[in-house]
Amino acid sequence: MTIPESQLATWSKQGATVTAQSTHQTIRNVLDNSSYLSGRTVDFYLQGSYRNFTNIRGDSDVDLVAELQSVYYGNIDQLTEPEKKAYELARNPADYHWRDFRQDVVSTLKERYGNDVDDTAKRCVKVKANSGRLPADIVVCLEYRLYTRFNSHNDCDYVSGIKFLDLENNNWIVNFPKVHYSNGSNKNTYERTKQNYKPTIRMFKNARKRLIDRGMMLKGTAPSYFIECLLYNVPDERFMGTFQERYLEILAWLCNQFLNNESQNFVCQNEQIQLFGSSSVQWNIDNAWTLIRKLADLWENF
Repeated sequence: MTIPESQLATWSKQGATVTAQSTHQTIRNVLDNSSYLSGRTVDFYLQGSYRNFTNIRGDSDVDLVAELQSVYYGNIDQLTEPEKKAYELARNPADYHWRDFRQDVVSTLKERYGNDVDDTAKRCVKVKANSGRLPADIVVCLEYRLYTRFNSHNDCDYVSGIKFLDLENNNWIVNFPKVHYSNGSNKNTYERTKQNYKPTIRMFKNARKRLIDRGMMLKGTAPSYFIECLLYNVPDERFMGTFQERYLEILAWLCNQFLNNESQNFVCQNEQIQLFGSSSVQWNIDNAWTLIRKLADLWENF
């Protein structure tokens, strides 16, 4: 038995967002009014499925970013030698660093939420759920600038990302959540996918959830972020037609790519990082292939 159109349509629907928005705004207000952060330029924003409108029913944790912008990390590897010299001459070393910023964020949150704050996680500061508030994971980071051109601070081009420390292994992590959001929104436009991209992501996320609920796949095999990145690589024309047509067209294209070793060229939705690899912001290619084969099994044996 194949998956009914009505089931796929249900899976494509967005989960609730009101409590997530309320959680984001409440925590943001606390940080915006922090005496510890007074005078600092900080951008607080949602990231993840709630920001990208790809959340499904049952999603709970709200992912937030606290990005320090008055201090940034510049990557000049792509610049010419004269541009690198110009950057170094214009650079003004900071006296306030990531660990200082993280401590000020933690102090602010503990002053308001007390024991509901957990600052022992390796990549984020957690705020536990409470009445009317979802659990929140707050990534405390510096602005990261991947420079592609530099003559001066007023005459330069760069890709904007974030950088933060993984406290478990003391490694720096770089990602590009704003570019991820922008690229996803662009692919979801009517002109490209008739606004079918994000509903299709939700459909496949729910199919993944059904696989896990049935014991057909382990929970950590296919995180939501990587499902979104996987589908970003699928050509726009595969997102047309009914939900059943989209499910089959996308799976067929992905199977062909993996069987012909073309998937090695896949990128994350931010287009700055290869999707498959060994770093902490990349996916294991075998796990991705497992997901694709299990999604095909689900279609055949629903």
